[in-house]
Amino acid sequence: MKPLFLRGGIVDGRRQDVTIRDGRIHRIAPGLDAGEYEVLDVAGKLVLPGFVESHIHPDKAFIADRTQGLAPGRPTPQTLVAELKKTFTADDIYRRARRVMELAVRHGCTTMRAHVEIDAFVELRGVEALRRLQAELAPVLELRLIAFAQEGIFHDGVTQGLLREALKMGLETLGGCPYMDRDQRAHIDWFFDTAQATGVPLDFHADSSDDPALLTSDYIAEQTIARGMQGRVTLGHLGLLDVLP
Repeated sequence: MKPLFLRGGIVDGRRQDVTIRDGRIHRIAPGLDAGEYEVLDVAGKLVLPGFVESHIHPDKAFIADRTQGLAPGRPTPQTLVAELKKTFTADDIYRRARRVMELAVRHGCTTMRAHVEIDAFVELRGVEALRRLQAELAPVLELRLIAFAQEGIFHDGVTQGLLREALKMGLETLGGCPYMDRDQRAHIDWFFDTAQATGVPLDFHADSSDDPALLTSDYIAEQTIARGMQGRVTLGHLGLLDVLP
C-alpha cells in the first residue's frame, strides 16, 4: 500500500496531518512534511480510525424475503433459517455476503469478525464463499472468520468433523453455541478440547435466554482459567437477566 498523507483533517478536535504507512497510522501532528507521500486533502473533515464490526453473520444476510415472517405459534427464527440453509449455494452466500461487506466498507468499516455457519444443512459452502471474499477484499477489509456451530454439535455425525475441516481451510477461530445442545457443558468442553488441540481461539454465543438454568458464562470463564486460555475466549449474545426477589 502506497504511503498516504492526510492533510488538515480534524483529529481530536484539532486540525492535524496524518501519515499512513503499510496500512497503519504512522504519525499524527499539525504541520507535518508530506515528503514523498501521496497527499489527500481532507481539510476540515473529521478523521477517524476504521470501524470494527465485531460480530456479524453475513452468510445469513438478505434472506428475509425468502421465508414467512415471525408470528405467535409459528416456527422460530432458528427453525426458519435452518430450512433455508439447505438451499444455500456457495455462489448465493458469496453474493449476499459481498453485498454486506461492500456496504460496511462504504460506511467506514475496515475490520470485520464474521461467523460462518457450519452444519449438516449448509456444510462447508459458507466457508468456501467467505474465504473467497476474504481474499478478494483484503486490500480494503480485514475479514476474520469464525467456524460457527449454530445448530449445535451433537445432533448429527458430521458437524464436528466439518468444524475441524473448516479450521484446516484457514478459518482462524472456533465458535460454539452451547444452548443449541441439550448438554451445554459437554458442548463447551468439546470446543475447549478442540481449540487446545488445534491452537485456535474460541468464540461462544451464550446467555441470551431469560432462563437462568441456561446460563453458561461462569462455566466458560472457569474453563478459560483452568486451561490457561485467558485473552483467547470471546463471548457474544450476552443478555441481562433480571432476577426478582
